[in-house]
Amino acid sequence: AMGGEPLWALIDVVAPPRMAMARLERIYRAVGRLGARLGLAVIGGDMAAGPTLELHVFAVGRVPAGTAILRAGARPGDVLYVTGSLGGSLAGRHLRFEPRLREGAWLRQGRWATAMMDVSDGLAADLPRLAAASHVGMELSLEAIPVSAAARAAKDGIPPVLHALEDGEDFELLFTVPYVRRAAFEKAWRKTFPLACTAIGHA
Repeated sequence: AMGGEPLWALIDVVAPPRMAMARLERIYRAVGRLGARLGLAVIGGDMAAGPTLELHVFAVGRVPAGTAILRAGARPGDVLYVTGSLGGSLAGRHLRFEPRLREGAWLRQGRWATAMMDVSDGLAADLPRLAAASHVGMELSLEAIPVSAAARAAKDGIPPVLHALEDGEDFELLFTVPYVRRAAFEKAWRKTFPLACTAIGHA
């Protein structure tokens, strides 16, 4: 979420003593395939026994000095964007997310974004953090929020937009772009990525 590239990761595993080793092997094969595609090496980690399966991941990446996109750069008038769609982690959608590494690096290289972070705790929790770091207010358009199909399909009586605001673990990019660059940014994004990128408010 700063526009960097991944290098390596440590994965600590907590697993029930009776869990089949084949399950762990499948997990590590999947991690290996994803890591090979993203340029991320798993270099180790600890193992411990516990009542449920847990994976604790610590990853390291790099970004050219002085170019990281921080949370603190948004300015009044900047347009607020989010990639992909939000909500649905309560239905397991967070287990199938795609890391937005290419998109983040592109935003950094083009100097499009003034501030950026990922949506990990839910838009309702993370947007105030971005605003506070940048010392600006944010106006959000609820009808513009891209709600995921999983959130719309939930049968729990909760409005889908609340799932999009509060479920968390979306791992989409939340960022701001200067208003004067909005048209050029949106044109360049559509030309580069099939992934949706939606304007949901402004600073």
